[in-house]
Amino acid sequence: MSYHTSYAFAAPADVVHAVVTDGDLLAGWLGEELAAGGRDHVTRHRMEPGPNPLELCWSPAPGLDGWAGRAVVRALPVGGSTIDIRICAPLALRTRITDIDRVVSHVLRRIDAEASRRRIASASVLQPVRLDGRNTTVV
Repeated sequence: MSYHTSYAFAAPADVVHAVVTDGDLLAGWLGEELAAGGRDHVTRHRMEPGPNPLELCWSPAPGLDGWAGRAVVRALPVGGSTIDIRICAPLALRTRITDIDRVVSHVLRRIDAEASRRRIASASVLQPVRLDGRNTTVV
């Protein structure tokens, strides 16, 4: 069974990719969401970079059932970014499409909030710039 979704972010692609590849954050969010859905464990997955610089692939650890998939972050020409997620779930999980959708939606909202927080934090650093030949600090 296959699942696909996309999500748009105000944050740039490199910021979103940094959040997506933060394994500790993702594991925490997935654990919270699965516990809220009545499941008491998270299957171990292997995460590795994909063939493109802003791509992440994952698969269940050997011998375990789970969701394999990939996420590709793309920059938008007007600023911001999108993420495309494709998940292949084992046939035994095909009746859980609503679970997959709920978990993915929750994690995407958490990625969005964290990416926005990081984007705002990096923008709030004061940097001197040159205007009309003078050094000026932009606030």
